Amino acid sequence: MYSNGDPDISWEDKSKFVTGVDQFLELYNGQRLLTHRICFCLGNEYGGYVDRWIRFAIIMKAEKLDLDFSARPESQSNNLYDFPAAFFLKGNHPDDGQPVVLKLEKFGFSIRHRHTIAPVPEPNDITFEKALELLLGKDVKRCGRAKSKLKLEGVVEEI
Repeated sequence: MYSNGDPDISWEDKSKFVTGVDQFLELYNGQRLLTHRICFCLGNEYGGYVDRWIRFAIIMKAEKLDLDFSARPESQSNNLYDFPAAFFLKGNHPDDGQPVVLKLEKFGFSIRHRHTIAPVPEPNDITFEKALELLLGKDVKRCGRAKSKLKLEGVVEEI
């Protein structure tokens, strides 16, 4: 979706654009998305919408994500969109070397390590160190199949 490059776009036009993108993504029923391109003069005040569009591209396994929120370099202000580094969080746990990954779940972001899942309350402020702390927190859930103990009670060998 594109704008005409005018840096003086009204709030009403920006709101219409944002609503249009949201409606399009809501109605999109394809299995994949090859390219997700948005070109419009938007600032950080629309960050929540942009984050949602990026999550959509990740869920749809987009091969290319192209975001251009500035109409012209001279029109840039201090209110540009802050791309969240959390989208790139990934590393290995220091205790066992297994991956620690930030995942987009149905109801928001979570940190996963082996069979442990921790919700991420503030995805824009997440660092690898904070992710490790969340994995030790009180809101942690375990997933996967529980290991069953083999009971050998009453086993009798007959000769």
